[in-house]
Amino acid sequence: MIAIVCFGNPLHADDAFGFYVYEALQRLGEWPNENACLIFAGTSPLDAVNIFEKCQTVIIVDAAEPDQQPGLIEHMEIENGSISVDFLSIHRFSIADAVAAMQAEGLSLPAMELISVQARSLQGFSLTMSEEVSMAVEPVATLALARLHSILNQTEYLVG
Repeated sequence: MIAIVCFGNPLHADDAFGFYVYEALQRLGEWPNENACLIFAGTSPLDAVNIFEKCQTVIIVDAAEPDQQPGLIEHMEIENGSISVDFLSIHRFSIADAVAAMQAEGLSLPAMELISVQARSLQGFSLTMSEEVSMAVEPVATLALARLHSILNQTEYLVG
């Protein structure tokens, strides 16, 4: 199984990013096959461990702490569960915490990719994302879907 897993809180300004990417991906149409799924996982990557353990590959979509140019889109592979310290998660428990929990339990890690956008505002209980982050929703949805198709094609090539 290959999953696009989106994190975010639609009530917290730019942290809503993953939620809106999830909605955009739903609008983009049909999923390529039964080996792919789209999941909105809320705000706790630690709660997503049960999702991660069922997947061969996970494409994670999330907003990052605002320490660079707002709206900046970054795509990185998380090799062997080692997430870059450059990615600062907004959430109380980070993706790195979820990976550490899987390793502590002796669970197999899926191949992981992260597509993130630099947040401008993390103001709580705000239903409005910044313009820079709002403009990144469609490009990130398109990138995530392109990565999904690419991974599926590689997997089918190796299997077939």
